[in-house]
Amino acid sequence: MTSSGSDLNCGRKSPATSPQAPILLDLTKSIIAPLFGIAIYCGILFSGMFLSDPDTYWHIATGQWMLSQHSVPRYDPFSFTVSGRPWVDGEWLSQLVLALVYQNGGWRALVLFTTIVVFLTFALLYRQLATILRENIALGVAAVLIVFAFFNFLARPHVLSFPIIVLWTAHLARASEQSRLPPLWLLPLMVLWANLHGGFTLGLLLTVAFGADAAIAAKAPERKRIVTLWITFFVCALLASFVTPYGYKPIVETLRVFQLGETLNWIGEMRPVSFQSELFHGVILLILLGLALGFGARLRPGRVVLLLGLLLLAFMHVRGLALVALTAPFIVSYDLKKQFPSLGHSDDQIVIRFERFGRVVKSVSWAAFAASICAATVSYVLFKSNETPRAQITPAAAVDYAKAHLSGPVLNSYNFGGYLIFRGIKTFVDGRQLLFGRAFVTELVGATSVGGLNRLEMLADKYKICWTLFEANSIPAFYLDHSANWERMYADEIAVVHVRRRREPMREATEALASPPHAACDSSATMPAANPSFTVPPQ
Repeated sequence: MTSSGSDLNCGRKSPATSPQAPILLDLTKSIIAPLFGIAIYCGILFSGMFLSDPDTYWHIATGQWMLSQHSVPRYDPFSFTVSGRPWVDGEWLSQLVLALVYQNGGWRALVLFTTIVVFLTFALLYRQLATILRENIALGVAAVLIVFAFFNFLARPHVLSFPIIVLWTAHLARASEQSRLPPLWLLPLMVLWANLHGGFTLGLLLTVAFGADAAIAAKAPERKRIVTLWITFFVCALLASFVTPYGYKPIVETLRVFQLGETLNWIGEMRPVSFQSELFHGVILLILLGLALGFGARLRPGRVVLLLGLLLLAFMHVRGLALVALTAPFIVSYDLKKQFPSLGHSDDQIVIRFERFGRVVKSVSWAAFAASICAATVSYVLFKSNETPRAQITPAAAVDYAKAHLSGPVLNSYNFGGYLIFRGIKTFVDGRQLLFGRAFVTELVGATSVGGLNRLEMLADKYKICWTLFEANSIPAFYLDHSANWERMYADEIAVVHVRRRREPMREATEALASPPHAACDSSATMPAANPSFTVPPQ
């Protein structure tokens, strides 16, 4: 007895005649995410934010110094006020990378590089969140957080640590949720982080916080094992952070930052949050607080303490807003998903049903994404040929004038210190506030503020200042304009240069004998001002 072909197929249709199964494409992942990525990449690239901080100059100059000296700096080579003082440069690797990018492509290459780092950071954040929450919710959260952290998008070392913060926090949160040891591949990441930026201490604190949370949440029989695992990982992470040219010292330097006290307020990124200038951030926080209260959101006590600690850091120092943006989603997402299951993955994702050509549509979508990114990059290179740091932090003409006609120690404003280092002039002060110390910075702030300008003369005498470089329209520049001891030699819309008038020979000789030697001042009172018609109005 033989079987027919239809019997052998058991009633199934042959592949040639069976209809193709429909293809379901996730609208968020396949279409909305690429469009969102294009918009974000273009917005960041053309924002003009990356070159708006004066410290970019001295970070690049430090990287160039390392390339020429084949060594990391161990003593200050850039100022005359603290020259030779021991310096722990915890950002040496980032500075080396920034210097190499700048040397090989200039300012445009630096902006492109930092744009890619920021873009990859939030792409990582989106993908890591999408393993916990629904795709569309993860994408929406990432969109809000990009705007939340926008203030910190600068061509500086901290940006290079952003992807590490996301990966570190995401995997610590997952390990804590699953009551297991964090992945050991995070340890080499800690070595990299410790050499890129001093914020690696945040990673150690997050390890303690997530480990404590895992131990508290564990059942009694498992608690000892969980504690042992997390203590072991913390010790390994701590030892990994010592793998730097300076050993353990970067941790000590990071802790010393908080000893600067109120002088931190003088640094833009370290000042407290002001909801007049950070109104958007305040609105977002209030909306989130309202949603949490309205829906009765609950977090485990350990997560509450961690979140409040990060918010406190953000309120104390505006740079902390970026840290909140990169870490808070992973702190709250697991608890919120348990309380509100609709936030998690479900069958009601936004999908499009394709009977045919579904894979083609997906491929075309991502191909268009790649082409758009390339087109935006090419457009930037072609049409932003004049990309340079902000004019307000770049007193190029004033420094050109000073290098041509002046010599000796300069008393400069804080915001011009980075550019002076970049131009090879030893500074009075610059962005390395920790190196100068609290007492020095307090003295300078007092001498350049209203009510303390009489101390500006004493400060100039103490350090044998020959010339000054301050912002146009600044209080010190206005004071020096009206001082009998100083003469304005150059002024433009950005900076003003003053030089000391020559004193009586007997007084000059007496002060020279009583004071430590400095470079002699060399200037001519007959030199013409570069812009004599420009006046400095009072503030």
